[in-house]
Amino acid sequence: MATITLTNYKQFAADPLTGRRLVTLADLQAISEEMVFGISGVPRWESVTVTHADLAAAATSNDIEIFSLPAGGVIHAVKLKHSVPFLGGGLTGYTLSVGPTGNVTKYLGAKDVFTPAGDTVQYIEGTIGTENHAAATSIRLAAAATGGNLNAATQGQATVWLLVSEAI
Repeated sequence: MATITLTNYKQFAADPLTGRRLVTLADLQAISEEMVFGISGVPRWESVTVTHADLAAAATSNDIEIFSLPAGGVIHAVKLKHSVPFLGGGLTGYTLSVGPTGNVTKYLGAKDVFTPAGDTVQYIEGTIGTENHAAATSIRLAAAATGGNLNAATQGQATVWLLVSEAI
């Protein structure tokens, strides 16, 4: 029989007749929440949805924070899917990438989101990496446009998923 050690462990009440420990529904819910949310080493998916307005700038490139990777955090994979293509004005291309400040293609290289969206149009990369073991790191979504500035886009929506865990 496996033993689960929980950080918020509590003694279960003993049945006065049998001496057996009683586990209530509330106890099971607490254990479930602890296992899902309280164990930092278990990889989990975090997601954020952005639109063309979030990335708009009077420039051909811009980046925004999409996740604060905690100290000791690990990124296992990144998935990108656009549901609305990034179009407008005189734009002839639009790409998105993911990485920390100064290396915005580290976890997901520049991916085309100018093309029509579809159920099978998506990108995933499994570059495993870590940043700072002592401090949080800003993970950025970078946009790059060709044929005009980012603020020429009149439409576009994408969701980014990050598979993350904490090593501490």
